[in-house]
Amino acid sequence: MNYWELKLAVFVSDKVPEIVMGDPGRFRQVITNLVNNSVKFTLRGHIFVQVHLAEQKKDGDKTDTCLNGGSESIISSSAFHFKTLSGYETADSQNTWNTFKHIIADNGLYYESATKVVNDDLSRDVTVMVSVEDTGIGIPLKTQDRVFTPFMQADSSTSRKYGGTGIGLSISKCLVELMGGHISFISRPKIGSTFSFSVSFLRCEKHAVGDLKKSHSDDLPTSFKGLNAIIVDEKPVRAAVTGYHLKRLGIRAEVVSSIKRAAATLGKNGSVVSK
Repeated sequence: MNYWELKLAVFVSDKVPEIVMGDPGRFRQVITNLVNNSVKFTLRGHIFVQVHLAEQKKDGDKTDTCLNGGSESIISSSAFHFKTLSGYETADSQNTWNTFKHIIADNGLYYESATKVVNDDLSRDVTVMVSVEDTGIGIPLKTQDRVFTPFMQADSSTSRKYGGTGIGLSISKCLVELMGGHISFISRPKIGSTFSFSVSFLRCEKHAVGDLKKSHSDDLPTSFKGLNAIIVDEKPVRAAVTGYHLKRLGIRAEVVSSIKRAAATLGKNGSVVSK
């Protein structure tokens, strides 16, 4: 088994404002700790970082959250092919698919900067939810109630094999609580873990946004705007993430599941000429 089998992806909902007021150092450190932890214990499959508004989770499908054991309900298209980023089963596969099936349904929509949301929303606070999902070794059931305890390892062999001091999760919990937030997890041994935390930030006022030199969207190249692309991917979640990044660049993306379907689509558009 080698590390080349591991995929890493990031998805930030376009509902999340580009600019908020909070503690970037603590926020960044928590994400870094959680991702580092996933990288350490995951050798195949994927690590998937998602950022959503907490309100999106409330308005969407009902999600199953539990500590010590994970979700019982899993969607799969075959015995070993799950609707996740890599196709591997995850501790919280149901909730991942519940989130992304709406994105896939709205695949034709262009990416819209969240700056408009910042200016139009009258609420002063915005609660951001971050989740880090992996298909790693998971956490043994007997140690899950102590996962945020400083210097805690599943057993002595964990430290010898994977290294580390066992304080990353403890520090993350402290930092989240210092920001007034909450952190939790779902883990299934030999399947993986999903750590999630939510933190409230202040929205920037119109004049505050205007005072900044430029937003992150201004850093994106403009030469791709107006282009068309076809994403060939049999995994719908991975295709949705790819489409999200293309649409941020202003590229209209269409998703198909095979090369044959891609050729048929290009043929309909007059891009493929048969002799």
